[in-house]
Amino acid sequence: MTWLRRALALLLALVLFLVAVVAVNQDRISLRFLAWQTPELSVFWWLLIALLLGLLLGLASAAGVTARRSMRNRRLRKELRAAGEEIERLREHSPADPAP
Repeated sequence: MTWLRRALALLLALVLFLVAVVAVNQDRISLRFLAWQTPELSVFWWLLIALLLGLLLGLASAAGVTARRSMRNRRLRKELRAAGEEIERLREHSPADPAP
């Protein structure tokens, strides 16, 4: 039950933070990139868009790294399994150690 209280407190803090950010950042601005100009939006919306784009780019990057590592791990497991089978095959077919 403690985790539920912490989650609710965190959610409440996040909502209060967002309300404070919206209240403070009401100035309308437009961004200019070379010859292209964006529509006017409040600073809050531009910050939120930047945050969401950063989160998406970070998730995409992490997914790529995770996929590459997963494929490498799968290949290494296959090689390890083949090496283990080779060792077992060699043990079965090797001559018995001579008794002293």
